[in-house]
Amino acid sequence: MYNITQETGATEKYLNPGIHQNIKIVNIVKENSKKDNTGSTVLRFYFEAEDGATFNHTEFEIDPEKTIQAAKGWTDKPEEFLAQKFEELAARIKHILSAFMPEDQVILSANGWGEYCDKVVALAGNMYQDQKFRIKLVYNKKDYTTLPTKTFSPFIQNMEESDRLAITKYDRVVAAQPDTEAQYDADDNFAGDDDLDEEF
Repeated sequence: MYNITQETGATEKYLNPGIHQNIKIVNIVKENSKKDNTGSTVLRFYFEAEDGATFNHTEFEIDPEKTIQAAKGWTDKPEEFLAQKFEELAARIKHILSAFMPEDQVILSANGWGEYCDKVVALAGNMYQDQKFRIKLVYNKKDYTTLPTKTFSPFIQNMEESDRLAITKYDRVVAAQPDTEAQYDADDNFAGDDDLDEEF
């Protein structure tokens, strides 16, 4: 049947770089990075604005061997670089969880990535539900919207807190010149890989 409805031509809305108020965390899950389940296990945080615009933050497993090999090209201390990557990942996750639960309760350890993801999801539980947050989003070097990779400047807060979020000189909120040949794959849009690329 031929028809045109109010939903005809509607597209999904996504949050742009900048500081956003009254954002919900819809879900925190361990899942496959690809919809067809051919990807890797990831930890994913789903955000949604009051107008329905969405943003997803994805953390991927760190590959120690790959990270060390890549770091050897520019540093004589690749093991320290690897340790830094684990610390940055943990800091991002702790920063998000601390927005809705006491920071001194954000403690866990795991023997592997899958177990780590399970423990983060279990620790978060449903404590983020019915709470609102302000978040800061930026462009990474590939012009994908993402959370900042480092936490020295906060990127998420509970709305009940005084506003401390700010765009710093390190935050890029204006896209570079568009590349008409660039292909976007949402499953490749994660902070860990982009952050690693920037080091070399």
